[in-house]
Amino acid sequence: MSTDPFEQLQQLADPLAPPEARFVARLRQRVADALTELPTVDLPERSTTVSTTTPTTTSTITPYICVSPAIEALAWYRDALGAVETIRYTGDDGRVGHAEMLIAGANVMLSDEYPELEVVSPTTLGGTPMTLHVEVPDVDAVYERVVAAGARVPAPPKDEAYGARSFTMIDPFGHRWMIQTPSGEMQDHVEGYTITRAE
Repeated sequence: MSTDPFEQLQQLADPLAPPEARFVARLRQRVADALTELPTVDLPERSTTVSTTTPTTTSTITPYICVSPAIEALAWYRDALGAVETIRYTGDDGRVGHAEMLIAGANVMLSDEYPELEVVSPTTLGGTPMTLHVEVPDVDAVYERVVAAGARVPAPPKDEAYGARSFTMIDPFGHRWMIQTPSGEMQDHVEGYTITRAE
């Protein structure tokens, strides 16, 4: 019979049964012997130099919107804006407590209404004071999709002085979106505006 403990372990009739005490003792001794035979490694001296550079951190602002009903909104954003849902938490009451999706590579979070937590959607508020902005490769194709999907669009895409072709829509859940494709440099002079750029 083999004297190798691992081969003996494989030959046990019931591999889930605890091994015999003698086997455990021999295996423990072999491991201990092998560890004492390891070569010593000289470690370099520790440095006491303290870095004076400040670590850089990256911070992002991610839109977190409330939509009602969230499950329908996730499907609409998928079909109209090409959103890819990445996670969803659905509560026992059927409400979406948290979901995340990618739209043109940007992360957007959303949930159903939770009035008990003062989380309400634009349809409950009667409108929204904010606009979600997203850049897409083909603004005209997105325009066609959102119109077909029932978005309220005041005007078709047009080339703007700020260097993009864009349009604005209100989705069926009350959120305002500015959809655009960059088209060139911002103009230096726009009638009715003073343009100030950071130095």
